[in-house]
Amino acid sequence: MILATILILSATAFGDGIPVTQDKKGVRGEYTRVTLDRKQILDVETRRKVTLRSDQKAQLEEMAGGPLGDITVYSSRYNECTCFSINVMAIWTQKGFLDFPHSRLVTQQELKERRDRGEGQVAEESPQDTEYKYLIVVFDSSGEMYMNGKRYSLNQIKARIDTLRKARPRNRTKKAVQWSVIFDPPPPISEKTDKKVADNFRQIVEHCKKRNIDIQDWGVESKPF
Repeated sequence: MILATILILSATAFGDGIPVTQDKKGVRGEYTRVTLDRKQILDVETRRKVTLRSDQKAQLEEMAGGPLGDITVYSSRYNECTCFSINVMAIWTQKGFLDFPHSRLVTQQELKERRDRGEGQVAEESPQDTEYKYLIVVFDSSGEMYMNGKRYSLNQIKARIDTLRKARPRNRTKKAVQWSVIFDPPPPISEKTDKKVADNFRQIVEHCKKRNIDIQDWGVESKPF
């Protein structure tokens, strides 16, 4: 079975965060679980992206009431709750599956209307002397690290960070460039994976601090890490 509609009720409140259970292994409220094929698993784990097949879309589009809008994939450990997209939300809770909360199913037409109203757009900031850029390190279900879908070793990521430091002072607009390294962890898979993620995270944080590179984590510092 490709799709399963599931209802989980939880008395625990999570504020504005993504609707996941306390253990981060499931989704609260009514949702549909999609079983992923090999290519989709690779895209979710290394890029946090997914392209659904037509048979996978069918039930979701029936519930949404029309062609499905763009999809944004989140790890269940994602904790940056101020930056949610207005797209369809898909939550990676377990290896080989994506969960789609029914409350976040959006059609293409609804998405267009919301964008026309300016929803989901980042407000323009006043001119400043610094331009902020980000390097995102994505962890897969075995704790391996990826950037833009390409696998990197710990030493390769450290070397990449060193090139950011060398390139920091000025860009073409004459603004100072401040880089941040962002960490996007997997959902709880195993103690072995969690330990590998945590160990790599600590080493990269130490490397960044010595080079005055900012750190942002999307759930690595939350329990049980």
